[in-house]
Amino acid sequence: DSARFIGERCYLTTSVIRRDPFFVIDLTNPTNPEVLGYLKIPGFTKYLHPYDENHIIGIGMDEGKVKILLFDVSNITDLKEKTYKTDEGSYSIALDDHKALLFDKQKNLLVMPIAEYKGYGVQGAYVFNITIEQIELRGIITHMENDTGDVRPNYYSNYVVRSLYIDDVLYTISSRKVKMNNLETLAEINEIELP
Repeated sequence: DSARFIGERCYLTTSVIRRDPFFVIDLTNPTNPEVLGYLKIPGFTKYLHPYDENHIIGIGMDEGKVKILLFDVSNITDLKEKTYKTDEGSYSIALDDHKALLFDKQKNLLVMPIAEYKGYGVQGAYVFNITIEQIELRGIITHMENDTGDVRPNYYSNYVVRSLYIDDVLYTISSRKVKMNNLETLAEINEIELP
């Protein structure tokens, strides 16, 4: 359900009965593309993003869990992937809106909004450390009023939809506020309520 063209290669995922083939296709001869390799993994991937020349980030779902993958395409005869999965009952708007994803390779930084429903609603910017070796959750920055779920009519206006950083400050944005956290420690610095 996603394609990414880099140089003379196409990286492609298609969802077939909840098993997601990830293809590496050679486009050297565009009139005769050739599948160089593929990897079957559970679930599906809706967005692909370049990490470096030998690695591709994938964002998808598997059995009600958001999954983040890092595909290693350095050896097309032995494709590999690393996966991070959230708890069951989760979703991310980054699956349908790639602008919701913040990635900076030099900082090993990946930030994306994720909502988890574990008897109560928790949503926020999930901040990951992403390297070739691992995908690790560093913390969650939420705009929710409390951790038991805010059931007011404007509940969804607390949902983080964008994130960005300037210098050492990570900004997360919802319809109700802009929050500032330290980029390294994720400690809260300040927040601004929006009208």
